Amino acid sequence: MDAEFTEKEYENPLYLELLAGSPHLWTPSQVFEEHFGIDAALEIHLARVWRLLGYATAPRGAILEDYSWGFVWRRLRGKRLLPGFEVNLLVQAKRTQIMKNRPAELRKQGLTSPYWRFSTKPHQQAALDAVSDRLGNRAAVVYAAGAFGQLSELFKYTESGDLVDNSTFVATRRLSGHEHWVYDQPGCSGFACTSPEPHEGEPIAAVIERLAGEAEPRGGPDADGTLRALEYTANQIFQALDTLPEVGPRTREFMRLVREQEPLDAPSLGERAARAFVQIQLFAVLHQLTWNVVG
Repeated sequence: MDAEFTEKEYENPLYLELLAGSPHLWTPSQVFEEHFGIDAALEIHLARVWRLLGYATAPRGAILEDYSWGFVWRRLRGKRLLPGFEVNLLVQAKRTQIMKNRPAELRKQGLTSPYWRFSTKPHQQAALDAVSDRLGNRAAVVYAAGAFGQLSELFKYTESGDLVDNSTFVATRRLSGHEHWVYDQPGCSGFACTSPEPHEGEPIAAVIERLAGEAEPRGGPDADGTLRALEYTANQIFQALDTLPEVGPRTREFMRLVREQEPLDAPSLGERAARAFVQIQLFAVLHQLTWNVVG
């Protein structure tokens, strides 16, 4: 399950805390980022950050425009300007995934619960490897992600200035050939993992066909039958969520909006169905789902 906050919501306060007043921050455009692999390049001198990253002292830094980036320029079809100041930390921020079931192999190696992970992308990893090779020991190239998953925690750590101390950092080179970084604490400790155990799932076409055959009719094939089906679906969604012992912020907002709807006086079937349609759409939008009808 993804963290409640997005990558962008996490990375902006992270960079502000890392900079600690330094003016040297460069965030490339999305097109440039795709080929360079990083979200940001910074010059930082916080001793505690470098200790966290496993460095006795901060790397001396590199001026990116002094290097030949032919493999990048060829893809971008023309040279682009790079910052003229020294940078010593290049970061690719990742969205935290909240994990529940610990793999037996990692449990034996000491992985505790709760724990988290993030995933790599092959094309991004290849770009990061190339950048890391080019810069050598003049700058650190790292992934960063939160060692937490709740939006309230992001707000708390941002306000208190403890976001760095509650994040994981790992050299991008360490994840070459791996798909996930798994961790149960802030800092640089964790597990580089390859592909998860394969699972043979049911093809989506077969799932749709099976669901269509198993669906219980909630009305006839006429218009009234369709309206009753909408009302039934909306009621089932609400009742299912209403019985959950705990709900997330998106579900909580959905329940609040539904409960705040003004009651209709002696509503007709059409009015009830219209309200049901809005509720189903609201559920889908808030939970970032696409609503399709099987049948």
